[in-house]
Amino acid sequence: MRLGVVLASILVACGGASGYQPPIPSGSNAAAVRSPGSGASFQLPTQESGISDQRRLVIRDQAAWVGTWREIVAGRFSPEPPVPDVDFSKEMVLVASMGEHPRTGYQIRFDGVFVRSDGNLTAAVTEDTTDPSGCAFAAVMTQPVDAVVVEKALDVTFAERKQTSPCGQ
Repeated sequence: MRLGVVLASILVACGGASGYQPPIPSGSNAAAVRSPGSGASFQLPTQESGISDQRRLVIRDQAAWVGTWREIVAGRFSPEPPVPDVDFSKEMVLVASMGEHPRTGYQIRFDGVFVRSDGNLTAAVTEDTTDPSGCAFAAVMTQPVDAVVVEKALDVTFAERKQTSPCGQ
């Protein structure tokens, strides 16, 4: 089992994100994904988490999921939201975090997960930074994170994209 990280990052100029299509590998199909926080009081993606470093995780067991979930919600809620259910006999969780930033205006999201012809997955992740020109941002520490639940696969490759969005979008 190996976790492949494709650093095919593309910096898109202001406004260049319109019409973006995630990198769909040849011969692949979109995988069914769900947010682990569906129906819960805490929704993903979020700008506020307890994960202060950049990560790409493939979580394959309950113990790792409980630890990661507790880290995501650490110190943010009282009471802490319950750990969302995942059937690890059939599913796994993909997590992408952006690290800590000194203001609002940073986001991370999964744009799609695709099943390649070999049965493995490619997860398209976008890190979005809002151009600060002419914008007012809250001067608070943010830790953007997103997570999705997908069917189990042996290998996951993260296809990365960075973009800068204009203020107000």
